[in-house]
Amino acid sequence: TGVQTCALPICFPVTIHLNNYLNPLSDGGDGEFIKRLRQLESILKSAKPNNTPKIYVTEIGWPNHVGRGRVEPELAAKFASRFLFSANDVGLSSGIWFYEFSDGGDDQNDKEDNFGILDRNKRSKPIDCAITTTVKLLRDFKLVSSTSTKGVTVQKYKGRTENSLTTIWLNDVSDTTSRSVALSSNGKTKVHLLSCRPPHKELNEVTTITNQPTVIEHEADLNIVTGK
Repeated sequence: TGVQTCALPICFPVTIHLNNYLNPLSDGGDGEFIKRLRQLESILKSAKPNNTPKIYVTEIGWPNHVGRGRVEPELAAKFASRFLFSANDVGLSSGIWFYEFSDGGDDQNDKEDNFGILDRNKRSKPIDCAITTTVKLLRDFKLVSSTSTKGVTVQKYKGRTENSLTTIWLNDVSDTTSRSVALSSNGKTKVHLLSCRPPHKELNEVTTITNQPTVIEHEADLNIVTGK
């Protein structure tokens, strides 16, 4: 972790590395990272309210090795997209770097060889598609509001055009169940898939949400009614 005392008129940023792959799902993944960021943000604002340094996450990732601490590739992709969306609600969060671009070696038992977004042969892992799709959306849409109630996070974004974006997911990453959601809008809608599959599908009036973000682009207001 890089620390700056801010003794000068210009305050340098704070850089942090986030790792929690040895934690159980109940205390790991993106949720714990966001909790850490909020705690750090609170400390920095309290210490330097008039010249608060920005936070840069200069290393974050999950290894796909064989052994203790392994994170399945599909789960790592889910963590990545959830973290990227959630970090938008941390005001001081200014940059995120994933570790690392491609796997560093061929030993499946060595975690340091298996942090890559791509594998050793530069082929995409699920996390590559999740990051690419999520970042593209975040470039085109700006966060307007973020709420978390009854175990469900709902974020609303406004686009550069008239279109809006809504993301919704179950907070508990260890919960593999789904919840019914009623969706309605007077305008055109489409659901973006955070995967290597086709970029979007049509929106159903009644669908289900899981701990994987459901991302809906819509022209008119989107009404959401979640089940119990």
